[in-house]
Amino acid sequence: MSGYGVSRDTARRAIRHLRDKMRLIYTVPMRGSFVRPEGETDDVTIAVEDEVFIDARMPTAVEMAELGMEQPGPVVVVIMAGQVELYPGGSRIRVVPARKS
Repeated sequence: MSGYGVSRDTARRAIRHLRDKMRLIYTVPMRGSFVRPEGETDDVTIAVEDEVFIDARMPTAVEMAELGMEQPGPVVVVIMAGQVELYPGGSRIRVVPARKS
């Protein structure tokens, strides 16, 4: 990393941000990180025990910052058991019943 004037920690945080927040890259263990093909979506699976509400809307400025979104775009909102989760638009949401123990 020193050849680029960037610390290893900074590079790792940038990779994590691009992968986890912006969903622009994906990581394959022992191989590296790669740019997602244009239009590829994330699959999100949510196990539900009670009611779940799913909506799509434009995010607030605070939500955009939390998700690492630089450009405005829709978000998928999942409300379950009083908890609100946001996912960047383009995520595919699959809702499945929670397994009974």
